[in-house]
Amino acid sequence: MILGSYAIGETQLASSLDFGLLAHSYSYLVILISDSEITSIVKLDSVDLDISVNNARKLSFTIIDSGQLGMVNPFPGYANVGNHHYLGESVVLLWNGTRIFSGTINNIEEQLPAKGDFPLILNIDCLDDSKLFDRILVNATYLNATIEEILIDIIYNKEIILDHFFRAGSTINELEFITTGGIAYFLIDEITFEYKTIKQCIDELCNRAGLLWRMDPYKSLQVFSTYTERTPFDIGDSDQENYKNLKCNRSLDRYRNVQWVRAGRDTGGNVVKSFVGDGIKRTFVLDSKVSSIVSIKKNTVTQTVGRRGYNDEEIRYSSPGVPIPGWYQWFYDDDEDTITQNQTIDEVNNPKLLVTDTLEITYKPYFDVLVSNRNEDSIKYMMQLYTSGCGVYENLFEDSELDSEALAAEEAQNLLDQYGTESINIEFEIDQYGLLPGQKLWIYILKLNVSGWFMVTDVGISFPRNNYMKCRVVATNQLVFEGWANWWKKADAFKSY
Repeated sequence: MILGSYAIGETQLASSLDFGLLAHSYSYLVILISDSEITSIVKLDSVDLDISVNNARKLSFTIIDSGQLGMVNPFPGYANVGNHHYLGESVVLLWNGTRIFSGTINNIEEQLPAKGDFPLILNIDCLDDSKLFDRILVNATYLNATIEEILIDIIYNKEIILDHFFRAGSTINELEFITTGGIAYFLIDEITFEYKTIKQCIDELCNRAGLLWRMDPYKSLQVFSTYTERTPFDIGDSDQENYKNLKCNRSLDRYRNVQWVRAGRDTGGNVVKSFVGDGIKRTFVLDSKVSSIVSIKKNTVTQTVGRRGYNDEEIRYSSPGVPIPGWYQWFYDDDEDTITQNQTIDEVNNPKLLVTDTLEITYKPYFDVLVSNRNEDSIKYMMQLYTSGCGVYENLFEDSELDSEALAAEEAQNLLDQYGTESINIEFEIDQYGLLPGQKLWIYILKLNVSGWFMVTDVGISFPRNNYMKCRVVATNQLVFEGWANWWKKADAFKSY
């Protein structure tokens, strides 16, 4: 279901076939650089395309140049030196007429022959059009906006983005929300990007809502949930014609049954702190940093309180000894642990506290959030399984952006759900294009005791022959939970004992 589609620049082809580009060749595999076909001088077994979700597609290949290229140097002030390609040139890869890569040259390694001028060997690495997202910085704050609204503003902001894309001769054609339900309308109260790349912004937005993203070969940014797309076929005992060279790897590398989460800060309940005066001090130190002041009382009489730096700290009065409204006897500030009496000495209206005076401060403190969650059944099982006598596997996850104890507890439970079982990675090969990272794949192989949903994480494509494609697919059982798409980006500490 497409919840939002915003077209700009080129129009995406209605068909999956690039008919105009097919005029260059009738072969299965076609590679074009700056619209010129170079397939005949490409070393076919060097062609490698890597596709992973939340990242640019990567294409690499080797050209054996015997003098056929004769390219013109596009940079002014430089001589026209033949037999070269240049960084930033456009690259398109077709398979049976379907575009499966569109991007630009990102790296070139040139290797001279031992003797003579030719053949010249060029090892070329390319990135798809989403690499533009690494080139532009965003400095903006969004309040009460949906993910859809924020992405539209970031990608299609004419002053910040479009000018750069048009100069680069490229645009983002379309923004698609391909998902089940209204995740595109996920409301974010506040989010600030301080000179972050567009890719960092997209990653952060998707992580908050449990979404994934990818750029398709037609420059459409696709945002989707982990349960949106299903692979065109299953992998199972009855479907062995669909795959070969299957491997199953089981691991406890990320396993845990006790999950700690160190988050940001939360606000606690009311705390009461009392002080006795000494006739000298006007500043009193609390046990914790202050989120807010509930009340300040001197000898049970309520005092006036203002925020330091926000309210006038000087005594103002309409007649000697009579303060006007808005005059504060005490000051505090957010995230500080001191309460200060008005610095202007007025022993009539605001005298220093004497040893006979008691100051009572009621406040809400900040506290650092650290929570844990345990799976007792798993701990008992691991104790029985291993002879070490202890089945505890602890893990610490840190995220300062979780700003409440409730959110941290929810994250701890999510992580236990995610990694509370052994990780199973399935690798196999297929000879057809169609599986993409982010798709859910049903795997049922009785002899390996594997049954359930997996998520495709990586697809590597190579071409041993011009008319033969080989796809290397990796799928895992630990990235299919709804609302969890962090891809292990956060560093965590792992230990078992």
